[in-house]
Amino acid sequence: MADQTNYKCKNNSDNIQNNNPYKKNLLSALNNLTDGSTTAIVGDKPNQAAAVALCAGYLNPKDCLSCVRTLTSQLLQKCPNIKGAAGWMTTYCILRYGEYVEKKYDLWFIEPQFSKFKAKDVQRLEIALPTLVSRLSNELYKGKGGPIYAYGNLTYGSTSQTVHMVLQCTVDTLPNDCKNCVSRLHEEIKKCCSGTIDVSVFSPHCFMSLQWRWSGSDYGGGGGGSGGGAAASQVEMVEMMQVVTWRWWQQCRWSGGDGSVVDEIIS
Repeated sequence: MADQTNYKCKNNSDNIQNNNPYKKNLLSALNNLTDGSTTAIVGDKPNQAAAVALCAGYLNPKDCLSCVRTLTSQLLQKCPNIKGAAGWMTTYCILRYGEYVEKKYDLWFIEPQFSKFKAKDVQRLEIALPTLVSRLSNELYKGKGGPIYAYGNLTYGSTSQTVHMVLQCTVDTLPNDCKNCVSRLHEEIKKCCSGTIDVSVFSPHCFMSLQWRWSGSDYGGGGGGSGGGAAASQVEMVEMMQVVTWRWWQQCRWSGGDGSVVDEIIS
């Protein structure tokens, strides 16, 4: 399955050499992630390094590990000798690393990716969307352990269109910071791509994805999901993300946050 790999080198990070103690700690922390951990802190200050991985809540452990290993290799190549960096594969996982600061919330980048196709009823969608964001934000930390994610949908407009949303935060992000992160991503969507049919926003601490599906349409057939905003099961989340999200991501070439033009859907 084709996927898009993206990366950000942290501009205000110090440069490091291969024999630097921090570099050794960083490589050790990344090694822990590629062995299956979701977070790793190695070394003592001032050379302490931290690495955090976030895999999509529907992803099985094998594919999660493969994604993290791919990002680790590519980030070390794309951001050599830089203390901090982050990368993500569009439908799979996010990886970030840098100097460890306890409980630090640093939203040093926000990166939207979106299609050029608009919803049929943008005005009513924008009225309904904050309700869905708020509800799912409150559900993020209800589960004990495991991925910090929430999924649900909401029907809006006179033609009963449905918007599906997935929210997820990294395991080291505190609950209030997680909610703040999600709120910032929602604001970014309103600025960059209000009313867009498919949009995902990535950041160091959280992820948000919106997908639209209409009843009887080719994308998702039957369009209810969990219907009317009711709580959705993990099975429904898997079905939505795999059938709807992946199909769109495979068929669309995305524009980035710079507003560049995207290609037509590939038939």
